[in-house]
Amino acid sequence: MQENVILDIPESSENGWQPPVLKKEEIPEDPQSCADIFFMQYIICILLLTALFSIRIYDEKIFQNTIAIFQQRTHADSESWILHLIALVQSLWN
Repeated sequence: MQENVILDIPESSENGWQPPVLKKEEIPEDPQSCADIFFMQYIICILLLTALFSIRIYDEKIFQNTIAIFQQRTHADSESWILHLIALVQSLWN
């Protein structure tokens, strides 16, 4: 929570000089709700799927190239220790 600090200087001179007073006010945060975030992700997903569908209708070859590039850039080779672990589990299972 954020705080807003206000310097309050008394204006009445009836009681003599008064020192300035610092007052702190809490500023309520404006949290972004989960519904707003979900809605934005939903819209982006629909736009991406619409773009891919339009590319597929327009030219199948471009669509296949796009999918191949996506798979190439997002899929990494499995780590060797994971492959050894899977082989060990399979050997224990049999």
